Amino acid sequence: MQRLSGIRRFLAATLTCLLFGSASIADPLHRFSKEDAYWHHGSGWVFPRIVASFVLEGTPGQIDGNEDVTSTYVMVSRDQRRTATLDVYLPDSAAVGAKLSTAKAAAEARANAGKCGVTSSEKRYVVGRQPQIVGVEVSFIPGAGAGADCSRSTLYFFPTTHWVITVRGMAAASDADAAASLREFVEALRWDTLDTDPFLQSAQP
Repeated sequence: MQRLSGIRRFLAATLTCLLFGSASIADPLHRFSKEDAYWHHGSGWVFPRIVASFVLEGTPGQIDGNEDVTSTYVMVSRDQRRTATLDVYLPDSAAVGAKLSTAKAAAEARANAGKCGVTSSEKRYVVGRQPQIVGVEVSFIPGAGAGADCSRSTLYFFPTTHWVITVRGMAAASDADAAASLREFVEALRWDTLDTDPFLQSAQP
């Protein structure tokens, strides 16, 4: 009888570990205890509620139920809505946004390239202090006289050793100030938290 009781306790403990282990794997995002923010326990990345003049819309979420995560920030200026979508991918992710070629194609499509006379530009872009993180800025801008349904689309793509960080910006074609505000957003992100130990950031479940 004592042996049977011990087996039951062992099975109960094992089931508890499996249940809580599954929950932790399924939820890579948590509230940050000392700031109005969220953190990603895989990369250590912190998502503040406010970045530059952009405000987090809802909460960050998973992409395809894995370690890839996404968040959308919104800014409204002179009745113009600007969005900045921040994604954190594993380098071997199957997501469209995790590879530069497919991420660029998606950004071009979002600018309604087929009917808006979009022109593109691409340049090297560096963020962070030490160590610096090198990526690219790719912009798709509709031509003069573009219709109200046309949008300007900008992609920031930063591949690192362990993670790929991207920012996808969208604004109306007529919103000439959107590019500057998006750069401010990119510069103000918490680059210092990437590849840090999330447990040292005083996170709470």
